[in-house]
Amino acid sequence: ASLAAKAKDAMVGVANAVATGTVFDRRPQTDAEKRAAIDKMFAKYKSRSFAEVADVTGEDLVAELATAPGSAVVVDCRIPAEREVATIPNSVSREEFERTLAAQGPGGIVCYCTIGYRSGVFGKKLLEGDSELRVRNLHGGILEWCHAGGAVVDSANAPTKKVHVYGSTWNLLPEGFTGVIGEAGKFHELD
Repeated sequence: ASLAAKAKDAMVGVANAVATGTVFDRRPQTDAEKRAAIDKMFAKYKSRSFAEVADVTGEDLVAELATAPGSAVVVDCRIPAEREVATIPNSVSREEFERTLAAQGPGGIVCYCTIGYRSGVFGKKLLEGDSELRVRNLHGGILEWCHAGGAVVDSANAPTKKVHVYGSTWNLLPEGFTGVIGEAGKFHELD
């Protein structure tokens, strides 16, 4: 990544840490520390921006979709470059969901993004449009999905262990996964 891109990523990380009160003495190292960091950031985002949106945990959604595939419409609220690297299998993009106004199944609509902020805001928007919808936000987003043992696939629908994490602040993937940042054609793997 270029020096300018690294500087921008660092500034976004610092701004997020200050805004959410999640300044860490050191970068979380273990999976347990990473999950605690995800929970802390998600709780701050939720309390400030989308408290009225119900959550679903990664474990519960993994189990729900394994038991009843397609029971919920899973909406990926991330940008195309992030989705190019990895998505939850059978999810639809926010744009596709809005274009087709996908009918909700018995499991309703589950929104997700990297950690749950953008998807929580989208879930709130959906509820403001129709309070009868069953909308849930994936607590901790795709990061928590991976910690819960959920599979991810790349743009060719092949299993992958790389996930676009939006910025280095959110590089909280479990052991065995690689965080990626950047734009299409200019992806950069994080340590």
